[in-house]
Amino acid sequence: MVKINKTNEKIKIDQSQIENVLPRKFVTVVLVNQALNKVGLVVKGKHKNKKCVILSVNQESYELNVRIITEKETGNVDEKLDFSSVCKAKTI
Repeated sequence: MVKINKTNEKIKIDQSQIENVLPRKFVTVVLVNQALNKVGLVVKGKHKNKKCVILSVNQESYELNVRIITEKETGNVDEKLDFSSVCKAKTI
């Protein structure tokens, strides 16, 4: 749901209609400099809503190597995910 400030109208927009406005090259520089070993949140795919630690960034393929944080019984899982699959996680 998006609210237009000037008119207070609300419109519904499907996520498939929204595109990241930051160029991938800019995002890559930010990720390399700030994201390594930080906690992220997986926002799509089979690990959606799970926290992860960003291990490395592949600038050519726009992928992150992450460690999915799971329950102690199952152990952590390493995965390659697209940049758009992970966002910054708020730490408490």
